[in-house]
This record gives sequence, structure tokens and C-alpha cells, in this order.
Amino acid sequence: MVDFQTLFRKCTRAKLLGKSSYELQEFLDKSGSILTINEHTVSSFKSIEGHSVKADSCKAFFPKQTVAELEVNSRLNYIREQCLKIDFVTPPFMTNQFLGEFAKAIETGINLENVAEEYAPKMHNIEGISALIVDVYRENSDFAKYSSQIEEAIEAFYLGLNRVAITSLMPCIEGVIRDIGIKIGISCEEHVKVNQFVSILKKIQQRIIKNLVFYDFDWVPSDFTAISFHDGFNEQIQMVESLKYFLNKRLYQHTASYKGSTNLNRNGVIHGFITNFNSPVNFYRLITVLNMLYVCSVLTGNNGSLFHPETSEASKLLEKRLNKILIFKKVLN
Repeated sequence: MVDFQTLFRKCTRAKLLGKSSYELQEFLDKSGSILTINEHTVSSFKSIEGHSVKADSCKAFFPKQTVAELEVNSRLNYIREQCLKIDFVTPPFMTNQFLGEFAKAIETGINLENVAEEYAPKMHNIEGISALIVDVYRENSDFAKYSSQIEEAIEAFYLGLNRVAITSLMPCIEGVIRDIGIKIGISCEEHVKVNQFVSILKKIQQRIIKNLVFYDFDWVPSDFTAISFHDGFNEQIQMVESLKYFLNKRLYQHTASYKGSTNLNRNGVIHGFITNFNSPVNFYRLITVLNMLYVCSVLTGNNGSLFHPETSEASKLLEKRLNKILIFKKVLN
């Protein structure tokens, strides 16, 4: 196999990467290698111009610019930073307009938990949750065996049993992460370790870069395959990064180190160190985590849309049942 790394370094030293493919071809022909070089643009949320360098059955991508010249910070990074201020994963399925308004409300808000309480029910109304149950949680193979428990947790929430709802969702989140991990070649031990969950999400990001961005190439400069580079502009990478941060720094952080204000810390809740975690917003936070895991499931090969499911006859029937539960709650109160 041709040593693409050595050829790339030669081209870099000769300052030819920003030139035409014809000039690059002429220079590399002198190396004695039989190469076919063409202009090529990699497009994945950002256009990266470069050269396709083919030798026999192998192909490399030589970018025209350096990582430093291409680095950007997108609007989604701003939204992610704002969401994490109130312990929210960047919500999938939402419109750009809604996300922008949500982020601005957080940035300018005085009482941030009040902002969360205002916006969370808008993200996850009863119609939308019914559609998620029917078309996502029941149908996706990474969710299916947990769908009954997720549905029971949602019913408990509409009954006002917030602690029951929240503690019921936590093992479902762990199960889905483990099953996605197994699918991509990472087996988790039976006891919960956040570093294993982070490793699974990191591998998902690496698969996105390899299989969705540079799918046509066998060799790419290592700095162009770094997660940190793609986190500047690739929205799929950015959303997984949001989940990775939330699991590591909030939901699964060691209780002694937990600094969050929402009390949504798995270890503290499960082991009885935290008891005042029953805010309705914490339930919505976990639903957002589940939805982000669904996005991860699709990105690792499961069939599915990255848009919010539409309402259907089945979801409308479920919505009626959940509304009856809400009525029953009011009667009990």
C-alpha cells in the first residue's frame, strides 16, 4: 500500500496542497508512485476542499487547507452551551426557530430553572410524547425491550408520580446505551461506569466521521478525523457531544463531585442521597436524553428519521388515554 502519510507531508512541505490537482499530480509523479489525482470536495455541514489521491484500490483525501484555517463555531454550539447551563441535552426534533428562542431565553434569563419550566412542556407536549411512544420507543430495536417501562414511566408522570417516572426512566437510558454499545462492538460490564458510556458515544462520533463524512477514503490526515475538529461545525457530532457532556458531568457524575442545581444525578437518586429530584422538568430532561439516544441509534444503522414522528391514528388513541390519566389525576387531587 502507498504510504499516503509520507506523500501528504511531502506535498505540505512543497506548499502544493492549495494548488490544482494537475500541479499535485505532476509533483507526485516524480515520487515513482502510480497515482490518480482529482479535485474533491467533502461536504458534511461544511465543505472541505481537497484532492482525491488514488493508488490501486486505495484512496486518500489531501485537504487544501489546514484545520486551523477551517475551524468554525456554529450556531448549534451556542445553543448547546446554553442548554447545558440548565442541564439539558441539546433537544433533537426541534425547529431552528424554537432552539434559537430557547437558547436566547436561557442566555438572558435571571431564574434559569423558570426558563426550563416554561420551555420543557413545549418541547414534549402530550401529542408529541404519544407519537414518540408509538413510532420511536416501540419500533426502534434499541428501545423496543424497554418501551413498556418507558410507557409506564410516562403514565406515572401524567398521574403526578414524578419520582416513580424519573427513577423508571434511568435504567431504560442505561439499557439503550449498552445495547447501542454492543451493536458497535463495545460490551459494557454489568455495573454502571460512566466512562464506558462515554466511550460508546465517542465511538459513535468516530463512526460518523469515518462512515458518513470520509466514507469514500482509506486515509485522511489525523487532525481532520479528530472529534474536536468536527465539533466545530458537524451538527451530528455536536449533538452527541452534548449528550456525552451531560452524562459525564451531570447524570452520572460521582455524587460527591456533583455540582448541578437540578438534583438529577443518577447515583445520588438511586442510592438515596438525593430525594428532592421530583421536578417535572427533570422528567422532561430524561425524555430529551432518550430522544438523543434515538438519534444515536439511527446514526449507528437503525432505520429511522431524524425528524419528530408525525401523529398517527395509533398515537391519537394513545393521546386520548394519556389525557384520561390527566383527568383522573385532577379528580384525585
